[in-house]
Amino acid sequence: MRLCGHERGAASIAFGPGTKRTVTGSIDGMLRLFKTDVDYEGGGDAKLIYAKKSAFDRISLLQICPIGDLMAVSNEAHIHFHRVSTGELLYEINNAHKTDLVALDFSPDGKLLLSAGGPSVRLWSVESILRG
Repeated sequence: MRLCGHERGAASIAFGPGTKRTVTGSIDGMLRLFKTDVDYEGGGDAKLIYAKKSAFDRISLLQICPIGDLMAVSNEAHIHFHRVSTGELLYEINNAHKTDLVALDFSPDGKLLLSAGGPSVRLWSVESILRG
């Protein structure tokens, strides 16, 4: 199975819970959601659900929350939270670190997000962020 459509190349990928959905982020700032819960043993391409331009020129990292309909997307020192099902931007943390982020990871219960950039690692409360 192929996940097609990135004209300038995919830079980040993540499975959704249960592997029913897969999100890709590209070097041209596009987010793509694919349906991956069907039998593709005969070959062919995964079904594209949406392709949306993010606020970023390039998507460096992305992670899908293990529960709910949330993903964290980053470029440089910034983290944006999007709804997985629609790509809608929910919240922005600009300058989350003093240097470019190198890692993002949700806790298994989806309540926390870890981000790493330069000499710092930060822990974010997802619930607090989404409350504004």
